Amino acid sequence: MRGKLALVAQLDRALPSEGRGHRFDSCRVRQFSPHHGFQIMLKAIAACLALLTTGLVASCGADSGGPRVSTDPARPALWRISDADTSIYLFGTIHMLPPGATWRSAAVEEALDDAKAAYFETDVEGDVRTRTELVQRLGLLDPAKRLSDVLTPEQKSALVAAAARVGYPMSTLETQRPWFAAVTLSDAAIRAAGYSSDEGVETVLRRDAEASAKDIRFLETMERQLSALSDLPQDVQVRYLAYSVSDIETVGPALARMVNAWRGGDVDALGRLLIDEDMARLPEIQEALLTLRNAEWADQLKSLLDAEPGHFFVAVGAAHFSGEDNLLAQLRRRGVASERIQ
Repeated sequence: MRGKLALVAQLDRALPSEGRGHRFDSCRVRQFSPHHGFQIMLKAIAACLALLTTGLVASCGADSGGPRVSTDPARPALWRISDADTSIYLFGTIHMLPPGATWRSAAVEEALDDAKAAYFETDVEGDVRTRTELVQRLGLLDPAKRLSDVLTPEQKSALVAAAARVGYPMSTLETQRPWFAAVTLSDAAIRAAGYSSDEGVETVLRRDAEASAKDIRFLETMERQLSALSDLPQDVQVRYLAYSVSDIETVGPALARMVNAWRGGDVDALGRLLIDEDMARLPEIQEALLTLRNAEWADQLKSLLDAEPGHFFVAVGAAHFSGEDNLLAQLRRRGVASERIQ
């Protein structure tokens, strides 16, 4: 199945789309303030990396005849690692969901209720100026350069068509580095398919955790998250963009299949969709977004387990629990066993 690679980045939690005075709304582009634009862009980027870590690209109306998100009772996967005085619950999330999609369960509610602190990938609600500077530095080209300078005529033509399909101005894409343009298009397509980070699992979990006065912590900085893509060689970024463009008409159905596998706790199916059928096309993306960050997070969680007593809740993109170098495998290599709770 195609249509998921750009999703995985969307599934990762820090990506915005754009901040040049426009935003997406049902395939239309409308004006809004630059400040608000970067706020939306940053959340989109976070959601894009997030979905990249859950995996997709969508299209306007392309999923009209495809599968729909299930309404069956949800049982998304939940694990626990523990020692004598510490328990850490690990929950794989989907960062963007359609309105009305259900995912809560008694096991997840209890794990969050018992936790004294909740961990998320990065802070997508932090200082706007800092995040804006990061996007400008890591995602935008030098004013003298254009994105199409590094594309073949065929790639540029396909990009122009894809941008028109999702209602994104080509003039804005021309100012962006290839990785950022890929994320931008993915976010536009996913939102056009009716998905939103406002409905995303981490958004809801963080709101609930803050309402309960829990300590909110993060596994990495936004710069670390965005650098996972911005540090890729330019030729890899261009290939990533090309895949994102070619997949843009098939993402709506791919999203529904992915969300259904996640809601049902079918980790094997999710792994096939995200890793075996998708990220294998660009192993450099899998290494940057999943393998390296999983190793970093495993070190942090092992240290938390050793150093601080109590109950903790950790929510990261569902793709981090798929593949041979997934987060649980990285913990196991460090002598930390996990048990499936749901």
